Amino acid sequence: MNIKDGYPRIGVHYKKMLAHRVAYMDFIGAIPDRAEIDHLCFNKSCVNPQHLEAVSKSENLRRAGAVGLMHCRTRGNGVVAAAVHPD
Repeated sequence: MNIKDGYPRIGVHYKKMLAHRVAYMDFIGAIPDRAEIDHLCFNKSCVNPQHLEAVSKSENLRRAGAVGLMHCRTRGNGVVAAAVHPD
């Protein structure tokens, strides 16, 4: 496994792929065209399929911006997760 920028990569059929995308495809199904995989847990290295969601690029960026803004204001990951993705 190779980790760059916090995202683990693994070899699949002689090609390096992002591990969270491979996990999504293996456990959930095909990734819709033009979709990105969002980490609901905010952990870039997470490959738990229950923590992954296919979203549009704009939604992924919106969520990332909301997390950054909330993180700056609250300085607490637990608060950020609860504020952005309530369970």
